[in-house]
Amino acid sequence: MKVGVDLRTNHATPVQINEAVHHVFSTPVYKKNAQQIADEMAHTDAPRKAVQIIESFCAKGKGSIAHTEEIEHPSPVISTFKRVMQD
Repeated sequence: MKVGVDLRTNHATPVQINEAVHHVFSTPVYKKNAQQIADEMAHTDAPRKAVQIIESFCAKGKGSIAHTEEIEHPSPVISTFKRVMQD
């Protein structure tokens, strides 16, 4: 899922940033994906999910987002995060 541009540098120039911003704003897939993430986040009870995740990690001694499948009704935000990280 395309959600941004990797400039592949820790020291981007103003020209690189300008080009990346122009690319994102002129490419419809970025707007579509941002809207999809916004829709998923709007239907998520983030504080409750955060508590579930933290309690799960503490109870099981696991510190990886990979273990969120064990949580009842995993957050769509987590699902989106996982998709983005896999792409």
